[in-house]
Amino acid sequence: MNIFNDIVGWFTGIGNDITKPITDFFKSLAGQLAAALEAGILAVFKDLWDVVVGPLEILAGAVIIFIALGVMLRADVAGLAVL
Repeated sequence: MNIFNDIVGWFTGIGNDITKPITDFFKSLAGQLAAALEAGILAVFKDLWDVVVGPLEILAGAVIIFIALGVMLRADVAGLAVL
């Protein structure tokens, strides 16, 4: 019985020696794929966010300019209203 355990242990050791590099390779590959997918998804969401925020920033800037012009030219506009 002791010899049988030694033989099984020997084959198990050989199996682990063969499969460990393969397992490590696939674990590394899976980690790299997950990182690439995460980076790609984040890049897509960032690009979409830039598409939404860009025009809103321009619109907000235009509104601020029109308000500033309205405040600065308020007296002139009121003078034109009398005519």
